[in-house]
Amino acid sequence: MSKIGIVVDSTFCLNKELLDYLEMEVVNLNIIIENRIYTDGVDISCEDIFDALDDNKKVTTSQPTPEAFLEAFNKLLEKGISNIICFTVSSGISGTYQSANIACEMAKDANIKVIDSRTSAMGGELLLEELKDLMHENSDYNVISTIMEEKANKLNTIFTIDNFEAILKSGRVSKTKAIIGTIMRVKPIMELDRVGKIFIAGKVRSTKRVFEFIINRIERTISLKELLHIRISYISTKVNALKLKSRLEEKFENARVFISREITPVLGVHLGRGGLGLSWIVK
Repeated sequence: MSKIGIVVDSTFCLNKELLDYLEMEVVNLNIIIENRIYTDGVDISCEDIFDALDDNKKVTTSQPTPEAFLEAFNKLLEKGISNIICFTVSSGISGTYQSANIACEMAKDANIKVIDSRTSAMGGELLLEELKDLMHENSDYNVISTIMEEKANKLNTIFTIDNFEAILKSGRVSKTKAIIGTIMRVKPIMELDRVGKIFIAGKVRSTKRVFEFIINRIERTISLKELLHIRISYISTKVNALKLKSRLEEKFENARVFISREITPVLGVHLGRGGLGLSWIVK
């Protein structure tokens, strides 16, 4: 069976080991600040984003074009890799999935499966780690692509931010909810539903309550005896990420808990400073 190539977008928080292990191409999203275009994860940082927002500059993001995905597919084809799996950020929060599908139709001499991850950031890394493990056990492209799509459907993602300001600007919540949340000084906790859209799952007043909410949420979806794979990511809050990791390991003895790298700037535009989140799946 020929080698399998992987294409992802830049919202996936992939570690170097994964990037080195998998035959992979990354398609970058873009960030626009006052009409100047930056490439996510290349020539701009999260702090650059926050500085621009603090200065009340107009900051927006844009999805990759189909041509960008087609270029990534062709790079793998040039290496003799015709079996490709493409993972994208959730179609519920970005048109990136649609761009990848258009590129799939344009590609020639390739067998391409485009999978809507229904997540991003640490959830994307979790899926790719699962893929890495699966490829140790199986080399059949059709089997692997089918299993990975099933895993994406079973993935859970939850996250919190320090305030409603960034999420209000992104249009993910109503102005009324954001104003009320800001006045009450609550931390909104959000989840991605089964079609990958964001909804507010709860509101708490402290980081301690955030941890309790997350643990209770995981408990409702699993048996304590089940083996969990958990990935945590953060924005300027690595200390809290480490504390959450410790709490999860104490609570779930059968969990593999890892901290992904800080999220990419394109997600920072919509989440602002102080974000913390995790994705989990039952093994």
